[in-house]
Amino acid sequence: MAIPSSGKSVAAQRAEVLERVSFLQDLPRWIIVAMAEAVYEREYQAGEYVFQQSDPALGMYVVRTGRLVCDQQQQGTDVLRRIGQVGPGDAVGARALLGDFRRPTSAQATEPTVMLAFFRPALQALMARQPRAAAEIMAAIARHIAAQVPDALQSPDLV
Repeated sequence: MAIPSSGKSVAAQRAEVLERVSFLQDLPRWIIVAMAEAVYEREYQAGEYVFQQSDPALGMYVVRTGRLVCDQQQQGTDVLRRIGQVGPGDAVGARALLGDFRRPTSAQATEPTVMLAFFRPALQALMARQPRAAAEIMAAIARHIAAQVPDALQSPDLV
């Protein structure tokens, strides 16, 4: 699925996608641009997994176009629980940027989907080059996760 060119650089187009992520919206533009320069872009076909439950969590994914469903297999059963759906401008897996975790859910494309991926090594490289930018990204992610805590208290398997 080719993304139409708007005459803007690839990094500028990716920055526009990152700016739509709710928990990144308050970051200064220069930080968003630094992230945009470090993301990878990949297309997924309908039915293809972006990641599966229990996979090592290496980074955050942002939907550029398309849609994903996130499911969680109940421990010790074959029962899948639908956690949610995400679409353009939504992020999944941000917690992976803060440490070494395993994926608590699976994310699967329901239609042709283009994702931006920001991996932990890219954040670590940014930390070496622009420590303030990396610190602000990590703080934004931490605030996002903290905001989810009341929901997690209602349903502990969401965290």
